[in-house]
Amino acid sequence: MQEVNYIGIGASAGGLKALEVLLSAIPAPSHSIYIIVQHLSLDRKSLLSEILSKSTGLDIVEATQGVELLIGKIYVIPPNMMLSQNKNSKLTVIHSDDTTAPQPRIDNIFTFLAKFSGARTIGVILTGSGHDGVKGLKAIRDVDGITLVQSPKEAEFKSMPQSAIDAKVVHESLSLQGIAKIISELDSSSDDETALEAIRVLLINYNGFDISKYKENTVLRRIHKRMLLLQKESLKAYTRYVIKNHKEFQLLYEDILIGVTSFFRDQEAFDILSEQLGNLIDKYKNQKELRVWVTACSTGEEAYSIAIMLTELLLKKKKKLSINIFATDIDDVSLTKARKGIYNISELKNMNPILRERYFIEKDTTYEVRQSIRNIIVFTHHDLLNEPPFIKMDLITCRNALIYFTHPIQKEVFTMFHHALNSHGLLFLGISEALPQSMNYFTLLNSKWKIYEKEPNSTPPKLAPRFYKMLSSATAPKNAVDILKQSTPSNIETHLAKSIYEIFAPSIAIINRHDDMIYTKGEIPYLKFSEGFASLNIFKNLHPNLRLELRYVLEKSRKEDAKISSKFVQLQNYLDKTVYVRVITMPFSYNKDRDVLTLLYFQEYSVDEIIFDTKKGNFPKESDFVASLQTQVSQMKEQLHALQNELDNSNENMQMINEELQSSNEELQSSNEELETSNEELQATNEELNETYQNISLLKQQYGTILESSLDGIMGLNLEERHTFVNSRALQMLGYKSKELIGKIGHFIWHHTKADGTTFDKSECHILDIIKTGKSIRGEDLYWRKDGSSLEVEYASSPIIENGEITGAVISFHDITEKKKLERAVKHEQSLIKHYFDSTEAIVVVLDSQANIQFLNQKGAMILGTKTDNIIGKNWFTNFIDKSIQK
Repeated sequence: MQEVNYIGIGASAGGLKALEVLLSAIPAPSHSIYIIVQHLSLDRKSLLSEILSKSTGLDIVEATQGVELLIGKIYVIPPNMMLSQNKNSKLTVIHSDDTTAPQPRIDNIFTFLAKFSGARTIGVILTGSGHDGVKGLKAIRDVDGITLVQSPKEAEFKSMPQSAIDAKVVHESLSLQGIAKIISELDSSSDDETALEAIRVLLINYNGFDISKYKENTVLRRIHKRMLLLQKESLKAYTRYVIKNHKEFQLLYEDILIGVTSFFRDQEAFDILSEQLGNLIDKYKNQKELRVWVTACSTGEEAYSIAIMLTELLLKKKKKLSINIFATDIDDVSLTKARKGIYNISELKNMNPILRERYFIEKDTTYEVRQSIRNIIVFTHHDLLNEPPFIKMDLITCRNALIYFTHPIQKEVFTMFHHALNSHGLLFLGISEALPQSMNYFTLLNSKWKIYEKEPNSTPPKLAPRFYKMLSSATAPKNAVDILKQSTPSNIETHLAKSIYEIFAPSIAIINRHDDMIYTKGEIPYLKFSEGFASLNIFKNLHPNLRLELRYVLEKSRKEDAKISSKFVQLQNYLDKTVYVRVITMPFSYNKDRDVLTLLYFQEYSVDEIIFDTKKGNFPKESDFVASLQTQVSQMKEQLHALQNELDNSNENMQMINEELQSSNEELQSSNEELETSNEELQATNEELNETYQNISLLKQQYGTILESSLDGIMGLNLEERHTFVNSRALQMLGYKSKELIGKIGHFIWHHTKADGTTFDKSECHILDIIKTGKSIRGEDLYWRKDGSSLEVEYASSPIIENGEITGAVISFHDITEKKKLERAVKHEQSLIKHYFDSTEAIVVVLDSQANIQFLNQKGAMILGTKTDNIIGKNWFTNFIDKSIQK
């Protein structure tokens, strides 16, 4: 038998809307008991249960004294009620001893739930002010229950969920839809796709990773592997474990993203790729760089293999092209290893020894990639399935990653690759991957090793909308991907060639106003990308000894819009030799419509150069540099001392102000708590009033539609017989406009004269009878049109009763003028016929189909010796024809 979950949901300000969204997403039937705790006022009856009942298929009940809580129902706990346990050990509701509202109601009820149902308790906190619910969630967590809160980013009032998060009593902070999916899985009676959907929501919330884009069988295999290791028998049990143990998120994530890679994997494939790239390079005439995107780069082996292959190819062809490789992956742990470029000897065992000697430095039992190769690769985090692509690529590699994606996602990725490649750019896939034949915007160059060329004149499908998401111009770049996309290397290259590049040596970097590098030229040994999440911020990657000097000259250069040089700083280079380096900064703009950038030029001199040049007096002596450094240190100490004195004085003043504020704050705090209580009550009341107003507006609209679609005229009158509403059909029949009737007494407009032309006194009006007696009536009457003509009507009139009192009447009527004319014509014809029959000397009898007498003239009655009334309805043959001749 499935265990019962007790799901407590607490909310305050803004809670009505949040509850409606949450409950509408929870399917029925349910195997749980739901308890809703909303901050409500004691002074008025709440309509919360009635309003929420429209949002869910589950029964919603306002809990009353002694009611026993049943499975599959949602209970709204009134403000004067509390949970309890009855003699049958069942959960019930009793009156609360505390009559103040709202108390910390959520804390009290959640704490009782935790004691009553233990690990089967699920606590949920939604939008609200204050911190009610924190203690309750802690109690639930302490008994191994599950605690969820609405994401503060989504909550209308974030104080309550944020307070719970800050107190570290929350397992997950999710959207309302996410909370509903988790509850649905924990409430489910079977292990089906609900569990997988819950795990998907949890992983997205953890790091944005969406398993729905991966093949389901692949994901399930990875999950079942984790379940086997953890000895979890069902997906439901695993889901509960994941919610409570966040480390499992990372382990599952890493299992799904298993990266299999090696240096020059499939050497023959690299040989053929090199040949195809050689053909592509031969076509280039004025191009100055090769741009490569290595997707799903894992720990970097493939990216370094591509870099070495291209370096060898350019040496062989004697081509001078700069190589820029962007290596991306979603796994930051793998990227950290890739950036270090350090590998065990076993990881290089299949590499050509000549290449290993040429491009790696041996260190004990490891090999480190040489700086010349590392400088041409940028490793950065990038979600291939959700983030915009790099563009203007000559080569894209994506080997053995697509096989894990669903077919629709594969098509989206191939389309993205087409947009990212230059004309005739190459796409290098894994041996088990291939483009569908329907994708005719690539040409297959090698079927065995899956090398494709972009068809320049083809038109692929449009990119999926998510690939168009870009940062606005007002937003500072957040990561390497965004920064690199904003740069246009070819434009910068052209401008440099025309302006300053011939003046400076090639150790150049260009940064934007956010201090992010958007372009570099030549080797800059003082730059080394930091570990962890990728960043192109110059200060995060610059040698620590240069940061202070750079910050000073950069600020001055921007302020004065001038070229500024720093002082020389002593450093140890990668060969452990002493060098002196200074940074020169100057404004740089290659497009008048763009923001002004800053160019950084790194100038380096070795000790030998300084000794040689001092003979000519061109450079200061080494002792001068030391003296300069000592002077800087002294100046910094003086500045620090002055700042410390200022801080001490400010601190004393602040201390005095703080003491005054503290006393004021205590007074305000008590007032604030009272105001918060009142505010929450008003908020809850306001939400209910808004909902009621919306319902009334909807009903008014529906009634208006009914009035206007009726074929009868309908009018409303108040106690003074003044019109309160008139529908369009009534206006049409009477010939008036609405403004001519509304607010005016109806009797004097359309009911003033009788059929004989005499005045119809108001006291005789049938509407007064309705208002006096409260009884509905029907009948026929004569109404008058605006043009003076009359119309005969059939009407029905009923009283309008509000709160037990008559407030007016409603009349519906339709025109029977033609019907009455026809009736009068028929009566006239019948009168003429009767006169004719009565004037004849013969018997005139009218029989029906059964020979029953329907009419007998007066002469016939006299002849038969009877009266007309006595014979009507009798059978002619039976009473007046001899039996012998009846047949």
